[in-house]
Amino acid sequence: MFINWTQAMTDAVLASATGLITDLTPLLTIIIGIGIGLIVFYAIISAIRGH
Repeated sequence: MFINWTQAMTDAVLASATGLITDLTPLLTIIIGIGIGLIVFYAIISAIRGH
C-alpha cells in the first residue's frame, strides 16, 4: 500500500508549520529577552564582584 503524496499535501504541511512558527514567535521573543537580560545581569554582578 503506497501513499500518493500530492502538492496540496505539501502545501498543507508547510502552511501548518508556518502557522505554528507564527503562533510561537511572541513566546520565543519573551524567552530570548529573558535570556539576554540574565546574561547582562550576570555580567554586571561579575563586574561588581571583581571576577
